[in-house]
Amino acid sequence: MDLIFFGKQSKKWVTTFTNANGNQLILEEWSVLELPALRLADSLNRALELKLGKPDSIITSIGKGFFNMMIIMKDAPNKLEKIPGEIIKASIKSYKKDEKEPNFSMSIKITRLDSETLKMNHFRVPEDYISIKK
Repeated sequence: MDLIFFGKQSKKWVTTFTNANGNQLILEEWSVLELPALRLADSLNRALELKLGKPDSIITSIGKGFFNMMIIMKDAPNKLEKIPGEIIKASIKSYKKDEKEPNFSMSIKITRLDSETLKMNHFRVPEDYISIKK
């Protein structure tokens, strides 16, 4: 069922991955086409991670979702299209073959997204501090 998040209509996506042993991974994700504040948060996070020395190849986008990560990591036999937009809610469940209850489950949901004016004085190092390089 599609839901309204942050005043935007979402679309629900359900993806099931089944391995050769019959084990399943079920992803449920809700996306909205555009959420500018989340894109901004993601780009600022990426810039910070790069500045701290994290390789670009392992930086995970905040709103890109688990399905999009899975199709990049796994060699899927079919060409799968990425889920468009921003993922704002997700649920993951892993099932062993023929089991009714998941052996692993996890869910996330963006419940609040605040923007505020940048106050540069909060990020300035006082002039009387001494810089020590090791």
